[in-house]
Amino acid sequence: MRLEKTPVAGDGPGHAPRLPLAGLLALVCVGVLLHVLDVFDWRQTLQWARGHAQHWWLAVALIAAQVVLFMFALPGSTLLWLVAPLYPPALATAILTLGGSLGGLAGYYLARRMTARQLALLRRERLFRFLEKHADFPALLGVRLIPGFPHSVINYGAGVLRLPVAAFL
Repeated sequence: MRLEKTPVAGDGPGHAPRLPLAGLLALVCVGVLLHVLDVFDWRQTLQWARGHAQHWWLAVALIAAQVVLFMFALPGSTLLWLVAPLYPPALATAILTLGGSLGGLAGYYLARRMTARQLALLRRERLFRFLEKHADFPALLGVRLIPGFPHSVINYGAGVLRLPVAAFL
């Protein structure tokens, strides 16, 4: 006896789920409403945040947040929108570069540690051996420069392949 799925209206390759779009629209409406009702003043919040930017611990906290986000393949680069208005360009660049580099390194070591037991099995695979042989600094640089390429794939892949840390960084 074979059970078949009953087709549902809007269930097919040409129909995208409407729930995420409705959620995004609701979020935009709430934001506009908060702005119109003057519930949330972004200028006042920015001034408050700039008052805390003088403290050394905020820069460390922002770097740590980036590290955690990048380590778990989450978008740590979104912190650019928080760091850039708070700090002068040179300091913001240093914070974002340090957070991104340490976050990538954390992802590298996380993948390396999590695949330690399976390394012998992985080395039997033809694709693994090919990538291990051809993954060097120029290849990593080329992949990192591809627009829109997910850097977490590079971070995790380099850790799984046990590439030299210097070439990875």
